[in-house]
Amino acid sequence: MDYLLSVLVIIVIYLVINLIRRSPKPTYRKPEEERVNSLFNIASGLLKERGMQWLMLQDYSFRTTISKPGSIPLEETQQQLQSALTEILSHVHIMPDVRLEVTNNPADLSGPDRAGEYSYNKVVRVLVSASHTAEGLLEVLCHETTHYIMHVKNLSLPVQDNDMTEGLTEVTACLLGFSEAMVASDSTRNPPYLNKPEFQKVRKLLLERRAVLQKKKDRAAELKAAREQLRKNLASARTMMEQTSAMMAVNKTPTSRRMSKASFKRLQHAMLSLENGSYSEALAHAEAALKRGPDDVHKADEQVLNICGDLFRVMLAFS
Repeated sequence: MDYLLSVLVIIVIYLVINLIRRSPKPTYRKPEEERVNSLFNIASGLLKERGMQWLMLQDYSFRTTISKPGSIPLEETQQQLQSALTEILSHVHIMPDVRLEVTNNPADLSGPDRAGEYSYNKVVRVLVSASHTAEGLLEVLCHETTHYIMHVKNLSLPVQDNDMTEGLTEVTACLLGFSEAMVASDSTRNPPYLNKPEFQKVRKLLLERRAVLQKKKDRAAELKAAREQLRKNLASARTMMEQTSAMMAVNKTPTSRRMSKASFKRLQHAMLSLENGSYSEALAHAEAALKRGPDDVHKADEQVLNICGDLFRVMLAFS
């Protein structure tokens, strides 16, 4: 009995494996890489012009869970998509000035073979029955909402045809932070829309550009920190100059203490630089470096710290 049960289990596993192997897999047309590259460059350029390039630095993870189309009442799907729409607009810092319409009737859209549409009276329409998966439904919402974002932010070219409009919208949706949602849709669509391999190509380009932008951002943050440190050291140096000048005016000569010839020579040089204005001039040059690049800032900061060291020696000698 146990032997027969084992054989039966093996047969069932074999049948399941064969069923999985024979299940049809989506076939994709070959990616149009030249078109994708062109669309990516245009979209990223427009985001940079509008000051929205920062959105390319991160992917957005939706908090709203979208159910499989048809698995829940249409009213609940409307609520889910409305919540996701609010998330999209919040992510790109746009006030929600658009209406969402969800339907199962293709006649509610302005043309055939559409899964959704955006009309310039600020209405996003989603045809739920046109999508077979929750991922596909979210991808349609991202695409149509991106039309709205591009409209209100003027993220378009002066003259463009439908092919350019739809392709640019697909790529822009990825660059705004929704590339994971677009790639997950498993789309097999034809131009002007992108299919899954083309979305994957856009994501690859995005990750490469993101690395460059992040490096620039890190350098900018480093430069900002270096400039702030230089400002603090300049303030400290000027305070030390005032205190040292006051001590020299009162005491006239250094207190008698044993020091090497080299130390005494450094002390004399520091006193002379303080009296003839060399230190003041050096600090002015260092302050001018605040408007230059990181190498000049670091060099200026090192010079300021050296001046602070010299002034400390003078203060110690006159204390």
